[in-house]
Amino acid sequence: MFQKILAVAWFSLALVGTSPAQHKHEMDQKVDMSRAPLLKGVGEINHPVSTKNPMAQKFFNQGIALIYAFNHLEAERAFVQAQKLDPKLAMAWWGQALALAPNINDPMTPDRAE
Repeated sequence: MFQKILAVAWFSLALVGTSPAQHKHEMDQKVDMSRAPLLKGVGEINHPVSTKNPMAQKFFNQGIALIYAFNHLEAERAFVQAQKLDPKLAMAWWGQALALAPNINDPMTPDRAE
């Protein structure tokens, strides 16, 4: 009888122990898009575009490097920063569209589809 009670107790503890693992572990993806940092060590990409603003060129290059690194969220932030520095830089708008497009590693979510 004692063995049955012990077995039920262990089984109950095993069930209770796994309950915290049943909730979602996703982080809130609210990111400040108002400004992006100029990151170091993301690669030496130089894709010349039609801007006279050297900082816009740096942020565009960073966005391209981050796209290649599959960091689409940071790439979007870099392209948005390039747009702020040179609103007529069409390639920065193209880069943002590329970063927002669905890809195999990051499926489209409803908030990003807007």
